[in-house]
Amino acid sequence: MIKSNADLNISNIKLIIWDLDNTFWNGTITERGSKIQFIDENINFIKNLTDIGVMNSICSKNDYTTIKNTFENNNLNEIWQYFLFPSINWEPKGQRIKEIIKKIQLREENILFIDDNNLNLEEAKYYCPKINVAMPDIIPLLISQLKTFEKNDIKHKRLKRYKILEEKYKERKKFGSNDNFLYSSNIRVNIESNCIEYKERILELINRTNQLNFTKKRINQQELDSLLNDTTIESRYITVNDKYGDYGICGFYSLNKTNNSLVHFLFSCSIMSMGIEQYIYSYLEFPNIKIEGEVSVQLEKDKYCKWINQVKKEINNHGLTSNGNNRYKILFQGPCDMRGVAVYLNSNYCNIDFDFSYLDSKGKVRDHSHRILNVVNSHKLTDAIKQKILNDADFLTDTLYTQNIFNKQYDIIVFSLLLDSNSMVYKHKETGEKIAWNDYGTFTNKNNYQNYINFCEAGSSYVWTEEKLKSYICNFDYCGYMSIEEIIKDIEYMINNVSSKTKWIFIIPANIKPSKEQMQKSWFCNRYNNRKKYVPKILKYLKSKQNVKYVKLNNIIHSNKDYLDTMDHYDRFIYYKLAKEIAKKINELLKRKEVYIKSSFSTNSKLSTFSLLKKFTRIFLLYFICKD
Repeated sequence: MIKSNADLNISNIKLIIWDLDNTFWNGTITERGSKIQFIDENINFIKNLTDIGVMNSICSKNDYTTIKNTFENNNLNEIWQYFLFPSINWEPKGQRIKEIIKKIQLREENILFIDDNNLNLEEAKYYCPKINVAMPDIIPLLISQLKTFEKNDIKHKRLKRYKILEEKYKERKKFGSNDNFLYSSNIRVNIESNCIEYKERILELINRTNQLNFTKKRINQQELDSLLNDTTIESRYITVNDKYGDYGICGFYSLNKTNNSLVHFLFSCSIMSMGIEQYIYSYLEFPNIKIEGEVSVQLEKDKYCKWINQVKKEINNHGLTSNGNNRYKILFQGPCDMRGVAVYLNSNYCNIDFDFSYLDSKGKVRDHSHRILNVVNSHKLTDAIKQKILNDADFLTDTLYTQNIFNKQYDIIVFSLLLDSNSMVYKHKETGEKIAWNDYGTFTNKNNYQNYINFCEAGSSYVWTEEKLKSYICNFDYCGYMSIEEIIKDIEYMINNVSSKTKWIFIIPANIKPSKEQMQKSWFCNRYNNRKKYVPKILKYLKSKQNVKYVKLNNIIHSNKDYLDTMDHYDRFIYYKLAKEIAKKINELLKRKEVYIKSSFSTNSKLSTFSLLKKFTRIFLLYFICKD
């Protein structure tokens, strides 16, 4: 317990946990019921705390429903919404307070617990040794201190961010694992360079963050201005959003380019447990960093957060915005090969969109959205037919027919054909339309039931059942692998149904013969035999088209030793070389050097096969052999 009121300063507090009876109000609910007397000063104090970004919670021995109704019956529902993770039950308070702190992801030393019972205060200190505790007589002092603070969060942005955290905590309970939850969250990270425009928020982050502040270098405004104008330092701020909401500017780094070391590397605790700090560390290719003090998350070399779906390329320092009309627009679409390439590409004068494999909010793999038959059908089919197919094949993602190719106008589209030679085609019995699916083995064959039931895609929470598989047999007929004629016809359709000004670059899959050992696995054997027929004909067709270029993986890989678990997963040096070839083709089409490789690649830094696979496979597929 604090020794005196003078020991506590509200400037060090980020969360106040309130007792209710004889603390937040006069008397006890069990004695006075709905006639309880709220203390007006405390209500105003809660409002003013929120205006400066200090959060509030509750730890009370009472009945939850009774307390919630008490706020509502006194027209204080707005105040009830100010409380985060309220813990209201009859259990001892010590462990409950520790759980609140864990949920809200703050440090004990930045928490104040107010209670009129000294036993509860001592119990809180036992479970949370660094927490601040006080009797209700501390409140007048805190109110007087608060008058000196500027109300810099009138719109309650910080409260809204924590409310998102509260919602996510409830949702997380529905998932079997944290990885499944992260995949479903559709986390998107943006790296932006117009730091001067947001220097006040950046300065606040540098000086307020602790748990995820890895360098802990506190600076003033003048020092920040100098830092942002230093041409040897790359400074970027990070914004994050997911399906639950927008977290705003919640990270910042400064990278000394002369010695590849991080000067600043810090993130708000509002995005803790999302993997953002590790993602940015891997995005920067694991630069040197001297970590100061305690941090809540340890950075790891060669670790990649594959649930983060998209990086929007940073805005340059020449005044061009991401929506500027004077910027080229480029789309990269495809499976995990596009993810591997994305790490290396950069541009100061292009908006680059990436559309590659990930898991949707229901835990389903989205890689079939990049198969050319499904891409074309997203444009050709009526909404009613699309919905009918999705209803009858619930293993497909809801975003199957959501395609940027036809919905936005691009100067260049980079499209990967890696999936199409191994696309199994199924015909919907009622509509007569087709879908393309993976070569796991036909799901309309009863002999494959058990394989599908046992099958699990990495991070996926979708469950195959015999009942579902029986319904698929009723709704679909298997038509075999997609033919080369169908692929070419669909390429033609895509080219003819976007702007005539759009230029194309196609990624042509590798068809170097696998080894004898590799050929014993069906996913090597089938893909090789299909590509032996497909690749020459596709190349012949593409050579006849204007505004079309292609990159052959056969020119980049050296032998079947470059194959990892399939013919479509490679050593990271292959992705680096593929990125260089694509950048070269883009610059040829634009007749300007607009896209470049972000940094050099050291062949001495190759990873283990396992680590490589982790980096560049957005979704790892656990293949099995099915007999039709």
